[in-house]
Amino acid sequence: MNRVIAIPAFVAATLLIGSSLIPPFSTAAARHAAKPFHSPTSAATHSMLEGLEIFQLDSPHSPIEFIVSWMGLSRVRGNFDDCIGTIVFDSTDITRSSVSILARTPSLHTGSALRDKDLKGPDWFEVEKFPTALFRSKSIVKEGDDYRMRGALTIHGVTREVDCPFTFAGRLVRANHEVRVGFEGQFVVRRQDFGLVGPERFNIVTELGKAMISDEVVLPFAIEGWRAGARDTLFDHAADSLARRASVAGFATVAKEYHQVRARTPDSLMVVDEGVLNSLGFAYLERDQPKNAVNAFQLEAEAFPKSAFPLTGLTQAYATLGDSARAIESGTKALALNPTALRAMEILRRIRPQAVD
Repeated sequence: MNRVIAIPAFVAATLLIGSSLIPPFSTAAARHAAKPFHSPTSAATHSMLEGLEIFQLDSPHSPIEFIVSWMGLSRVRGNFDDCIGTIVFDSTDITRSSVSILARTPSLHTGSALRDKDLKGPDWFEVEKFPTALFRSKSIVKEGDDYRMRGALTIHGVTREVDCPFTFAGRLVRANHEVRVGFEGQFVVRRQDFGLVGPERFNIVTELGKAMISDEVVLPFAIEGWRAGARDTLFDHAADSLARRASVAGFATVAKEYHQVRARTPDSLMVVDEGVLNSLGFAYLERDQPKNAVNAFQLEAEAFPKSAFPLTGLTQAYATLGDSARAIESGTKALALNPTALRAMEILRRIRPQAVD
């Protein structure tokens, strides 16, 4: 660590402080990164995300489940332990909201190791060939005190239109300023519509007139969205140090100092890693400082050119600034690097619906 002592003060501080890696939200963006951002005069002056909040799915508190009847006598329940999602929410008009949720099928879990192995195999989900299942809403309408959502569900490589009733549980702002929203509902689908036919023995009809495994599958969900919300101080001390340094010296200086240090410091010693840069960018967005967010994400994109995370951040920052051309460019690149970059996908649909639908 002796070689670190001589580096610029802000980086030395961050290397000594330590940080918590905050998972970023998902290659030519590097060409923008060395220069501080200046809003083009041709860009629209209003945000394309006006009145909208963007939430990340809080997976541990958002069970994505399935229920299927067994011989007409009992019900087998399962879930997907590994899910990601993005919720775009309008608190004044929920029908303007939208959601994309992706489940990684290898995380399927029913409580029986033998059954799980069978379901993941070639007779059912074929998880090696179809590692994800995806739902993307297309419309939401109000029905009395509740709502109905219609969208496209892709399972086992097959996409079908589905719809479901759901309720809005509420919006909560906690003492630490984080914001949460909740929704609950259920889909009812037919597994064979998605090519989940299985061996013939599981489709025979019992004496009760029921199939061994019912064709009808219930997909209940209780999902919760989370976002950091505006805070007086950054959670991550390293990101806070960067923000303070940028406020004094400007982003061009910060970028130069960062690259100088990174060039001679092993990644294992770099506290200012991708998670720090990404959290800094989103912290700026939460504080209504999209130009600073652009600079943070551009620095991240230059340092990590193969990552979709900074491009996703740039997509949101440019959309906030009303710069549709750069938002579309960044979002398109993010999806090229990572087709499951749901935040970029959701923002693009607001700017150019035909780009992702």
